Amino acid sequence: MTKVTVIAHSPGAPVSRRALLDAIRNQASWAGKTRLQLFAPAHIGAYLNKVRKELGIASRLIASLTALTKFGVLSLDGLEPGSPFLTQLMEDSSKELANGWDAQVKARQVIFGDGENVVMVQRFLEDPPHTVWPGHGHCSVCRCDKTAPAIASYLA
Repeated sequence: MTKVTVIAHSPGAPVSRRALLDAIRNQASWAGKTRLQLFAPAHIGAYLNKVRKELGIASRLIASLTALTKFGVLSLDGLEPGSPFLTQLMEDSSKELANGWDAQVKARQVIFGDGENVVMVQRFLEDPPHTVWPGHGHCSVCRCDKTAPAIASYLA
């Protein structure tokens, strides 16, 4: 069986999980084949002032987030702890975990850098305990010499 591994970073993690939950609800054929691998996910929330600073540095990310907000997927306010978006994500994830979608809804791996200061570092529902990479922060955790081997280990 062909599998789909979604590798997501920061706001891409809750957006990806939301898309997966919607696919499960809509009985999309690919939903049962999907697994999540997450780098510095923003599922619990983000420190929005720091996110805005990071966005000022990463213009490609600005373009991506702008495109997503045009589709009504997420705005920066959606990353506020306790926001309706994150609250609904947690509720819907809990529901699908209870419905037997563990392999899809639970991340296979969650990685943060020990210098993480943009998103809140906290376990999301039944995701595995996160791995912490020393010497890495929010942006470097997904583009360092450890990233490709970590991804490859879950593609096998």
